[in-house]
Amino acid sequence: MTSILLEDKSISSFEKALLSLQESSQAIIILACDENDFSKEILDPILQKSTLPIIGGIFPAIVYKNRQYDEGTILLGLNNTFTVTTIHNISHDRDYEDIIEKNMGPLHDDINTMFLFFDGVSQNIDTIIQAIFNNFGLSINYVGGSAAGKNFSKKPILFSNEGLLEDVAIFATSTAESTIGVKHGWESIETITHQVTKSEGNVIYEIDYQSAFKVYKEIVKKHLKKRLHEINFFQAAKSYPLGITRLTGDSIVRVAMGEGEEDSLICSGDIPENSYIQILHAEDAELIEAAKKASMLSQNKTYHKSFKLYIGCLARLIVMGKNFHKEIEAIYKDGELMVGALSVGEIANNKDHYLELYNATAVVAKIADA
Repeated sequence: MTSILLEDKSISSFEKALLSLQESSQAIIILACDENDFSKEILDPILQKSTLPIIGGIFPAIVYKNRQYDEGTILLGLNNTFTVTTIHNISHDRDYEDIIEKNMGPLHDDINTMFLFFDGVSQNIDTIIQAIFNNFGLSINYVGGSAAGKNFSKKPILFSNEGLLEDVAIFATSTAESTIGVKHGWESIETITHQVTKSEGNVIYEIDYQSAFKVYKEIVKKHLKKRLHEINFFQAAKSYPLGITRLTGDSIVRVAMGEGEEDSLICSGDIPENSYIQILHAEDAELIEAAKKASMLSQNKTYHKSFKLYIGCLARLIVMGKNFHKEIEAIYKDGELMVGALSVGEIANNKDHYLELYNATAVVAKIADA
């Protein structure tokens, strides 16, 4: 296993680093910052020269060891090889369960982990994640994230052997063993739950048969104990995500992104109609402690060689601001290799739970390397 951190956006440095990994690795993960302003026209010929499978994406920020970087690139050469599947044009409505079955088929018995990367501004991400799980179930671990730039514009965002791609999902199956921890730290501000009585995709139209945005706004207003005109509501709302309740385990977090048509509430991921939700809140210390617990959960096996993969969330950085470095420090252990990215959607399970798209959540995976 070889890791290379490039602290600038030099294309020549990127090309040199990628070439150096060809000789000593079996597969490559690339995590890059949006601030690099990478061009598809320049990167495509470089990526297409690789003789090794490539996966990865461009994110608002990346993490190397115990530090966050807003510019630069991590290239990680692994000794375990990948089998990579790319699905194009994922914003088109199709039978993704059938597409995945035809393109990926049954997994070999020695497959232990699947890495998943999505274009974070595409449609159908939740649908495709469900299709993946319906095909492969709890037989393997899953870990990955949704890539996007800071302004969420549509552009090529995922690394592959085809080049820099947009509106795609990329899956890499591997024999590498893994253990995964998932925690968020958010807690309900109410003792009751609310029913999503009308929704479509990531837009909630009605909560408890009332206009969704009005209901959400009033609950947050009550907890803030301030009149709304005295605050920037959307500045405050970033600290009040929604939690989809589950029979067991933590709720699934969805960030409130803004007000839509007909007093609807736009969220960061799908909210199923007739699901039950709560409005959540947390102090920085609670979020940091949850990330620490996720890291501890990922450490329940010992491997001869391994690295830690941290998939954090841009929303957690926005909420914690200058305190966010404490989350990274809580996860990192001196002397270990930790790489990661701040995504716009975290994807994980640990062979015990349903595969989910998370938001505002810390996902930590310990990945064995041969």
